[in-house]
Amino acid sequence: KTEEQIAEYKAIIRKIIETGSIESVFDDIAKIYVPKRKKIILDKNEIRDIAKKHDSTVELLNEYLDDTEEGIKLNVRNTDSVGAEIEVVTTARQESPFNEDLNFNNVQLEILRKMKDASFILAQSKVDKFALKNGIFKNQLIDSINEACYDLLEGEPLIEEEEENYIIERSYYQELEIKR
Repeated sequence: KTEEQIAEYKAIIRKIIETGSIESVFDDIAKIYVPKRKKIILDKNEIRDIAKKHDSTVELLNEYLDDTEEGIKLNVRNTDSVGAEIEVVTTARQESPFNEDLNFNNVQLEILRKMKDASFILAQSKVDKFALKNGIFKNQLIDSINEACYDLLEGEPLIEEEEENYIIERSYYQELEIKR
């Protein structure tokens, strides 16, 4: 199939002619179709240079990750090695009225609040606009909420599609809320 395989085949034929023994080439025949691994050589100096170049970015991201776990608002302005300004902004995580195992993000919490305020029924078009405004698709949003609730609702979806609306069964919603 390849030039390399043809070259190996010709070498095997030469070896048979030279030795006069077919048994001596059985191993070589079996290896013709085995994919050959290419050797990768890493330049340690170049790796070190790139690591130095991105040190400030790594430090900035580490600060971001450390601080956001505490749920605070963070405004960081820094410059990278090129001199461009980097701004990282996070917002505090909303207080969730749901079981802590659910661990909903702010977008999920907001759509659930909107659905509760609208008597547990919301037009798909409104959900679509809300989702797109937050950088996701409505199906991703609904599916992610249903997946998070899967175990607690014993496989039942929290949000279901009915004609042009999304609906929540009130008893399922109450089952997920923290009892206070």
